[in-house]
Amino acid sequence: MGKHTGRRVDPDARQGRLPFIYALSPRLLVAAVAVTALVGGGLTITQHAIDNARAVTDLSGAVEPGSDDVDQTQWENAKGVPMAEEVKLAGPDEIQLRHQKKHLDTPALRDRVETLGQKLANSSETGGPTEFRIATLNVLGASHSDGGNAGKYSNGADRTRAAAAKIKALGISVIGLQEYEPENHNAFVGATGWGVFPGMTMGIKGVRNSIAWNPSVWQLVESHTSTFPYFRGQPVPLPYVLLEHQVTGQRIWVMSVHNPVSNKQRGQNQHWRDVATAKEASLMRTLHADTGYPVFLTGDFNEREEALHKVTAGGGVVAAGVSGIDWIFGTSDVSFSGYVRDDSTRGRISDHPLVYATATLD
Repeated sequence: MGKHTGRRVDPDARQGRLPFIYALSPRLLVAAVAVTALVGGGLTITQHAIDNARAVTDLSGAVEPGSDDVDQTQWENAKGVPMAEEVKLAGPDEIQLRHQKKHLDTPALRDRVETLGQKLANSSETGGPTEFRIATLNVLGASHSDGGNAGKYSNGADRTRAAAAKIKALGISVIGLQEYEPENHNAFVGATGWGVFPGMTMGIKGVRNSIAWNPSVWQLVESHTSTFPYFRGQPVPLPYVLLEHQVTGQRIWVMSVHNPVSNKQRGQNQHWRDVATAKEASLMRTLHADTGYPVFLTGDFNEREEALHKVTAGGGVVAAGVSGIDWIFGTSDVSFSGYVRDDSTRGRISDHPLVYATATLD
């Protein structure tokens, strides 16, 4: 695929590890990470801790080598699992955590641990389908309304705050943004607290095409940029990010693009749109082939049927829906439903509709 430019975020560099309690049953060992919700003083539950708990689910409740139910090799392997807190079973009705003692009713504790643990086990083992709303919006850059060629619109910051409120109200958790300028960026981040890439990390050229995500739903794993041709072939950054779902662990790639329009001011850019679309579709397929993760391509393509045919030609890519020049595409392992072209944003928030759909990943 060639060398990426950008940064990598280690998804396992998270705070907090949990103890496990070897005397619980195998089923409860998977759930033991939930104990800290009851006696651990609010320690963070992490995927790493869940994985550690699974690593010893064959220990059958024994607490020392030599038990008839425990293989010596299994015991040695289990001893090697790192723990941030030392837990000692002090008796049937008492658990000692470091120097703090809490008297708990054991049956009640077991019931609560099993309930919490089953939820965690279901989430981490099966995950179920990952379902979320994805969107694209050309926000109409602030430079157009704030003394530019779109003076009938409110200023960019106010419009972007209105867009942010709408995005949040609709339950959208990831979105491609175009014509996204510094004033738009400051207003959007201030209104949402969301993660954005590139945002202002690459200056004015980078921010104009950005990807935003709700950090309570998605965690950033990797961020990269390539380039694609804009007006008269001028190269501009093409951002793409790898996100991980906070509940299911599903990872997805998301891209945001804005292909050049042809007009009297900017000239004829059909050739550069063709080149840009071909490069974007190629990157989409390369990411999918190299990693196996679903890929989403969002943006203002300044083309209708032409964009659909160019991106989906050759198979392996589907459109969330068909209408206008703003598109959401996904690799064929994505199921789309509930496609909406929301024109209520036009004339008030932007000169483009908000386009969104529900994506389901099995």
